[in-house]
Amino acid sequence: MVRKALSVGALLLALFHVGLFLDDLLAGQLADPSLVLRWLIAIALVWGLASLRRRGVSLWFSREAVAIWAMAVLLHGPAVAGRIDALDVPMPAVAAVLAQAAVSAAALGWILLVVFCGAASRRRLSAPSIGWTAVAGVGPIGALSAAARRSFASRPPPTP
Repeated sequence: MVRKALSVGALLLALFHVGLFLDDLLAGQLADPSLVLRWLIAIALVWGLASLRRRGVSLWFSREAVAIWAMAVLLHGPAVAGRIDALDVPMPAVAAVLAQAAVSAAALGWILLVVFCGAASRRRLSAPSIGWTAVAGVGPIGALSAAARRSFASRPPPTP
């Protein structure tokens, strides 16, 4: 379910950016070398994410993916600044709205992350093959059973 929703979201985001590119192309704005460079960098970032996916690297939690997402955020800076300049609104009002939106998005993202990670950990811990047993007072979820603890030992036990 979540995978389908993310796929639909990614498709809509890709279509949005294709529309932006077509608008720039039809308006003749691609004569600006800085805009062409930004589109080329965007293509390189998408290519980088695709190569990470082909290698099986996480697109959210790996160092490479975080670097690519950070470059994507930096790439959007000039576009956001250009849109804010086009508004006839004083800058403090825009900054206040953007700060509220950023805090709300961060809180929502954190809540979703906690909910999905909690559901995944409960699903993973409830599998009988892992060897987890509930022990009162040890932790919020449980502890390793004695047999599982021996199988994860850092060195083999001494021979008798």
